[in-house]
Amino acid sequence: MKPSQRCIEGLAKSDPVNESVAIFSLERGGSLLGDHIVDIRSRDGLEEKKHFPIPKPPNEKRLEHIQNMLQEINRYVTDSPQSSTAQQTITIAIAETAISGTAANTLLPELGKLKKSHPNLQFNIVLEQQTIHSNKIDHDDYLEPTETLPNQNISNLKGKHIDTNNTKVITGYTNDIIGEDTGFQIEHTSQRPVLIMAENYIDGYEITPKKGQLTRDVIRDIMAGKYPFLRN
Repeated sequence: MKPSQRCIEGLAKSDPVNESVAIFSLERGGSLLGDHIVDIRSRDGLEEKKHFPIPKPPNEKRLEHIQNMLQEINRYVTDSPQSSTAQQTITIAIAETAISGTAANTLLPELGKLKKSHPNLQFNIVLEQQTIHSNKIDHDDYLEPTETLPNQNISNLKGKHIDTNNTKVITGYTNDIIGEDTGFQIEHTSQRPVLIMAENYIDGYEITPKKGQLTRDVIRDIMAGKYPFLRN
């Protein structure tokens, strides 16, 4: 859990987030990461970033989900005072999680299409990468800033710095993405308890949501370090 907390804190305070005017995300892992970023920045007194989570469409088709987000970004940028000034860059952060990288790689070319309509638009992709199924487990190097092209594959660009098309990717590495694969955390209605196991898989804590609190709120508070008994 601590590596995940450190990864999220690093992303929340990173330059790609600092220089963005808003955060957009796709509901499930991406939106949970976006919420974590908002929580960490609020906790530490950093500049507030408005977060726009995009719910899944009824058919759950990935491309349609992305298109819905692009429509919301287009609306946001069009209504922005900066949109009338071609020389002034509008920077939008996209919060996303990655296990195999397929989701993020589907997103990149679609962002490139929107930028054709808004030449002053810059995207900063803030990526939380799960490493449990890979060889990337060195948590001392848990942030890897990368700049990339919209039509390139993220997994082939680690360590490369390509400054074109104003699309940046910063990747934070963590062994597990906490809560990403628990479907009830995106229901925004669940009040199921959250079980935190110790490393021995015998001891642990069960945290039950309080009145008016959701399971998702508990997960957010855990990652923001709001439970003192989990800090040791």
